[in-house]
Amino acid sequence: MKVSDIIQRKFLSFEADDTLSFAVSKLAQAGVAEAPVIRLRKYVGMFSASDAARVLVKIGVFGPHKADFSKAKKDPVLRHMHPFSPTLGMDADIMSAYLVLLHRNVDVIPVVGKNRALLGVVLSSDLRKQMAQMLSDEDKAPPRAAAPSDSDVKLGSGDTVLDLILHFVQKKGVTTAEEVSAKFKIPVNEIEEYAMSLDMHGLLKAEYNSLGKMKLKKLE
Repeated sequence: MKVSDIIQRKFLSFEADDTLSFAVSKLAQAGVAEAPVIRLRKYVGMFSASDAARVLVKIGVFGPHKADFSKAKKDPVLRHMHPFSPTLGMDADIMSAYLVLLHRNVDVIPVVGKNRALLGVVLSSDLRKQMAQMLSDEDKAPPRAAAPSDSDVKLGSGDTVLDLILHFVQKKGVTTAEEVSAKFKIPVNEIEEYAMSLDMHGLLKAEYNSLGKMKLKKLE
């Protein structure tokens, strides 16, 4: 089963120049914790209730003096969203989507197409239902595609970065964040963040050496 089978095409999203006040109000009305942000129909990040909370802290809502909300209300969501957020492609396997869910524990995962055009979203509730069905009726669950060989692993094939890291570590046995970064042309700090998440969920082993370099190991 692929992401295209469970994608939601009607969903809340924000334009990059929507105000903070407007965005927080829409989140509350929709009863969701976050929503994708677009600019010229392209996905640029996510804005969440947590992002709004950070704004309140910055303007001193917990300080000794009365906080001034007037300026913050008019701030564009682009200024306060988090741009570093995993996305899915339409051809991504449902298990790839589940890895993203484990990594971020979110309600909404953006689905993007060519040039990062926002095509829809995957809801965590829909994903969990499909996972439950696969586990309760395993004989009818469609088989997952085999992991690509080391020479075939590349971005743009429907796999997420999380998939690519797992596949690469499985093939190599032991590698480094720098080697993975060079292989996929992704910044080392992003590889380290993904790897720590995969380690936390028991999917690989990530540890730093005495020089502060991250080593990734296949589980025994």
